[in-house]
Amino acid sequence: MGAVEDVRQVLQDFLAPELREIRGTLSSIEKRLESQDKRLDSQDKRLDGIEETNRVRFESIMQRLEQI
Repeated sequence: MGAVEDVRQVLQDFLAPELREIRGTLSSIEKRLESQDKRLDSQDKRLDGIEETNRVRFESIMQRLEQI
């Protein structure tokens, strides 16, 4: 039973801090990705607005050309 406890203790001593560090790193990466996702959503909305403006302008130009 002593060997099992020794192995368990070694694993806890080595793995537990490493896992906490990895968890912290993953959390940091997740926050950065969420921030980038929000930024991309904002840019998508802005581009949608530009696309709509261009569509309206195009239709206006086409109407003028049809009148000529």
